[in-house]
Amino acid sequence: MNKDRKYYKTYEALRNYRYKTGEEKDIITDFLNTLDEIEKEVIDLHFFHLYRLTTISNKMKFTREYTESIRDSVIFRLSKILLEDEEINENE
Repeated sequence: MNKDRKYYKTYEALRNYRYKTGEEKDIITDFLNTLDEIEKEVIDLHFFHLYRLTTISNKMKFTREYTESIRDSVIFRLSKILLEDEEINENE
């Protein structure tokens, strides 16, 4: 799976988190519980309250680039976890 597709798939998983059920929701919930407070705030505002990155960065007094890097870092780490889980399920 190429990098852009993996990123988009994880982005959509977070975007649709509230509608998910089962194992994938449990994995995402466990991952979200490991985030620090700043990461949680950025992800919460962006994915669950649907704020734009510029609005979040203004609210938190960060640059937009820093806010975007936080979001991308979280998505990258979650995509690795989801990809590992997907590979495990394929091998079973």
